[in-house]
Amino acid sequence: MPIDVSKFTSRAREVEIPELGTVIVREPMLADYNRAQHDPYWWGACVSMLDGSPLVTNNADLGQLRGDIASALLEAVNAPRPTVPPKGGCGESPARNNA
Repeated sequence: MPIDVSKFTSRAREVEIPELGTVIVREPMLADYNRAQHDPYWWGACVSMLDGSPLVTNNADLGQLRGDIASALLEAVNAPRPTVPPKGGCGESPARNNA
């Protein structure tokens, strides 16, 4: 039986970027990573303003940002997002002692 892909779509969250303000950053999808082969600014599609509008009109404009701001945005896009443990779970399982 095929999986329900809608259960595994990317999630978005608000992120505060110094000097830029609060933006919405969504998790990259496989399609975003595939686009990276031809577009160095693929990650711009993962960032939007609070009202839902794109951060920039053309992702190539991201190349004009100061390095520290672009780095903060890219770091937010690629930041690990911990998963919530299953109901009744408490997180990571302890290591086994096979001795």
